[in-house]
Amino acid sequence: MSMRQDPMVAAAEQIVLLESLCKHPEEYLSYDGRCSDSSIKSLSSSLVCTVGEISTWPSASNVIPGQASDEFPKSC
Repeated sequence: MSMRQDPMVAAAEQIVLLESLCKHPEEYLSYDGRCSDSSIKSLSSSLVCTVGEISTWPSASNVIPGQASDEFPKSC
């Protein structure tokens, strides 16, 4: 079981990371002196991210998928 690599688990982890990034961007962004604290606060109050679709192959209910892909809308 430790060697198993399930693509749906990886896709779910990616979605959780995206949600966390959108809710708390200040934890993921680094400052180089050009970006003010007010810019980060403005970004954190207006940032919205959505996962539009998760596709798996093969798409069977009793089969571990061999691959998974996410579709992120272009407006993200």
